[in-house]
Amino acid sequence: MFKLFRSLRWRLQSWHAIILCLVIVVFGSLLHWEMVRAHWDRVDDELLGAARLLEGAMNAVPSTVLEAMAKDVTSRSGPRRRLPPPLNRQRREPTENGPLAGPPQVEPTRTRPLQDWKFPKTTGENKSDLTQEEWEASIELPPQLPEQLGRLEGPAYFIIWRNDGSVLKDSKVPPQSPYPTNPVSTAIDRDRYARQQRGSYREVFIRGPFETTICVGRPALGEQAKVNSMTWTLTLAGLSVMGVGLVGGWWTSKRAIEPIERMTRTAQKVSGNSLSERIELSGFDSELEGLGASLNTMLDRLGQSFEQQRQFTADASHEFRTPLSVILASSELALAKPRTAEEYREHFSKCQRAALRMQELGDSMLTLARLDANPTLETQSIDIVKLLEEAIDSIRPLLDSSSLRVEYDLKPSQMDGNRSMLRQAIDNLLSNAIKYNHPNGLISVRCQLVEQTIEIEVSDTGIGIPEASIPKLFDRFYRVEESRSRVAGGTGLGLSIVEQIVLRHGGSIKVTSIVGKGSTFCILFPLKATLSL
Repeated sequence: MFKLFRSLRWRLQSWHAIILCLVIVVFGSLLHWEMVRAHWDRVDDELLGAARLLEGAMNAVPSTVLEAMAKDVTSRSGPRRRLPPPLNRQRREPTENGPLAGPPQVEPTRTRPLQDWKFPKTTGENKSDLTQEEWEASIELPPQLPEQLGRLEGPAYFIIWRNDGSVLKDSKVPPQSPYPTNPVSTAIDRDRYARQQRGSYREVFIRGPFETTICVGRPALGEQAKVNSMTWTLTLAGLSVMGVGLVGGWWTSKRAIEPIERMTRTAQKVSGNSLSERIELSGFDSELEGLGASLNTMLDRLGQSFEQQRQFTADASHEFRTPLSVILASSELALAKPRTAEEYREHFSKCQRAALRMQELGDSMLTLARLDANPTLETQSIDIVKLLEEAIDSIRPLLDSSSLRVEYDLKPSQMDGNRSMLRQAIDNLLSNAIKYNHPNGLISVRCQLVEQTIEIEVSDTGIGIPEASIPKLFDRFYRVEESRSRVAGGTGLGLSIVEQIVLRHGGSIKVTSIVGKGSTFCILFPLKATLSL
């Protein structure tokens, strides 16, 4: 259960469902409220029009006006039909055959203007006005008024209360429903009219003449059914949108998570014995494409590192096997039968040389292991000229024994770095210059400052390096010629160590060589070197 909630896909789907549900509920509620309000407003407007019709009848509005009002109130909403244009009546002119010609002239009927009607006053301020009893006796509701009210949807009814709460007139009040009560007059005065839902009846109240209250109502079961139908329609529409949204969200989340699942499947296939697996980036979004490319780059580096480690282990085993074989063979020969002291000395010398070679190989491997582990190293300001002079002085016995000469041109240079590591790199270059040089050859060492860069060159006049071997020269355990390296006693790790030290100090190294004429190793250090540890 808890694992399900930890799923990214389920969390995305849950948040999507919550947000979608909130949007649908809020939007649907507002839409439902507006539709219901508009629907009941239409019903209230119909009832309000009928109430105004009753008010006009109580104010002695002419019957022709009341009939027009009744037709307008009870007519359906929508565009009104236009009345036909009046007939074009022409006056007959006198002719020779008689005094008049054409159809007889009809005088238009003269109607009494609306402003000529005198309505009874309702304020009661003038004593000459009608009294309330006289006004009540003079009320004549149009005989067609009940039928006109009945044209509304459902049987309508009306009630007229006096100011004291007694009923003045009423019509068609449903007997099965409780008799309506007179609402609070202040509510009508404040809101112009009042409305209420009384059970299954909708009613509207207005103020009439002589502070009477007029109520018009009708059954609202049909209207309530329409409202319920709208409610169910909106509910079903909301649920449908919710369902479609959830399905779409599930599909979207599945498509969004699919690249991550592909990355997971690829990562599960990767192991120490299978580093060739890569993530297929086709169809990835830009954000996940960058992540996938980074993971592929990481797998490339891991594959290269594993390959180097395997090669290093195989080469190290091969390198250790040769001196061990020498030691075992010399020991077996020495112990096979009694020998003279000179013979024992010769066998011990072979074992010693093999052991020294193993020691040198072990030291070189330990140095590379330390560089790969990236330990914390101390840095200090180093005088490069003094460091080179110390390195040259240390190899002078080897120069004398090999009949080699050394020349150097050193300009003052200063940089920050690890002194012991830089000394080891220079010693390795000088050692190679001695090992692979001709007898009576020359070794040149030069140090100068060129455009904010410290340039150190170590050249020899030795056997040189083939051009095809230069790109592989700094690979671990690589030898240009196996037999020649065996004689020289190299381990194949010296130049790899030099390269690692130079790179850790933010520098670079390059090689130029001509077979039979010699080689030149050039190290470039920035003046403001940053030690990479």
